[in-house]
Amino acid sequence: MRRQAAVLVSMLGFLAACSGTTSAGEATGATGAGDASAGSPAPSAATSGATDDSSAGGERIVPRVDVPFVPPIVLPDVSVLGTGGAQVEQSVGDLASPTSGIDVVGAACAADGGSLDYQGGDDDSFFDIATDGSGTYSDVGGDENVSVVVEPDGSGTYSDVGGDRNLSIVVEPDGSGTYSDVGGDRNLSIVVEPDGSGTYSDAGGDRNLSIAILPDGSGSYSDTGGDRNLGIDVLADGSGTFTDLGTDKNVTVTALPDGSWSITDVSLDKNLSLTVLADGSGTFTDNGPDTSLSIDVDSNGQGTYVDGEAGTSSTFTTEIGILDPEVLIAGPRPVFAVADRFPPLDRLGKLQPPCATVIRMDGDVLFDFDSDQLRPEAAPVVEAVAKAVIESGKPIEVHGHTDSKGSDDYNQDLSQRRAESFKAALVAQGVTSEITTTGFGETRPAAPNEKADGTDDPAGRQLNRRVEVVIPE
Repeated sequence: MRRQAAVLVSMLGFLAACSGTTSAGEATGATGAGDASAGSPAPSAATSGATDDSSAGGERIVPRVDVPFVPPIVLPDVSVLGTGGAQVEQSVGDLASPTSGIDVVGAACAADGGSLDYQGGDDDSFFDIATDGSGTYSDVGGDENVSVVVEPDGSGTYSDVGGDRNLSIVVEPDGSGTYSDVGGDRNLSIVVEPDGSGTYSDAGGDRNLSIAILPDGSGSYSDTGGDRNLGIDVLADGSGTFTDLGTDKNVTVTALPDGSWSITDVSLDKNLSLTVLADGSGTFTDNGPDTSLSIDVDSNGQGTYVDGEAGTSSTFTTEIGILDPEVLIAGPRPVFAVADRFPPLDRLGKLQPPCATVIRMDGDVLFDFDSDQLRPEAAPVVEAVAKAVIESGKPIEVHGHTDSKGSDDYNQDLSQRRAESFKAALVAQGVTSEITTTGFGETRPAAPNEKADGTDDPAGRQLNRRVEVVIPE
């Protein structure tokens, strides 16, 4: 099996995936920066934006609604199943998920031939390799049961059902195909269609992850493994639903085609509901243990504010609607998007094992808007990455990236400062390996910043705002 190991690792690198995680689209300020604002803090009382029609109600507190970010649907990556990549993925653990702000991918090596070359042999192996790299290979000796067929156009099949392995790969001439690994505690299945649609399922161990991307750009994401219970449904028109029913969570977000949206959060001691209609009207209720608050705003801007705990009520007017920051502080309308397509499977004759493992981290998870200082909430990500780097024992590179908002010079400087900041955090966690930092600004996007019709693509921009740690194999 040793002589096939490189072939197996090579074939496992056939998919390249993008990552995605938290925070809204990047805003352009006076400096031309490219990052997302987290929203201003809630004031203690309304002051001047919404005009009170009645002063009998007493002080009107402005509540804050934490609208959860709906991550774009992106694909996991399977090219890290080589020794180095698997080690890093195991070290990162549960943080390696589309909603955590971290993703682990394999970096392709430069092609230096790429032909399948099976050297050596025994009585139970057979190979017939043509000069164009096509041919067949079979090994059924001992616990080996490997079969490979490569066509001149690079399509073909690979099968390994020896021992606890049950791996099957089919690559069609048009780049479509299938990947299945159900050996041991693994239960991974991938189907890729010619148009980039397809399905991904991982039900091995405590994982139960399912992703579907349809030809019209809609899709679904479901993760019910372990203590997770996360679901996302995206329709072709950008509407959709998001549910998080994991441990101590019960959150639902819905966005409709007409621009209206809603959120309910009944997690633990919460009982919060917000509905925003397309005309700006809406309702808000908070009936937590020590709260009984309701706000209603109609399409004409006439509002009522009722504080059940205090036994007071008042009316007010606003030209903005329920989302007037002097009435209610809430995030923007959630964006539902499929930010990925299944890439075509690489031709078998050109597959190469990954030469490096790349840990991608969402810049919006690590940093506040226009800042190079790590957020306190980024500590678990830093700790996990530091552990992976220490266990690898290798020199690493830290790369900073931005989207295309703002000037080239500003984005270059911001990306370099963020790379340096993440390096300092790794050193503080005990990393002693040599660390090289590079800021690439907007020059190496992981996804398009604009859609095919030229309009802005917030989901793509989010994927481009990132910090990467590169660990050589």
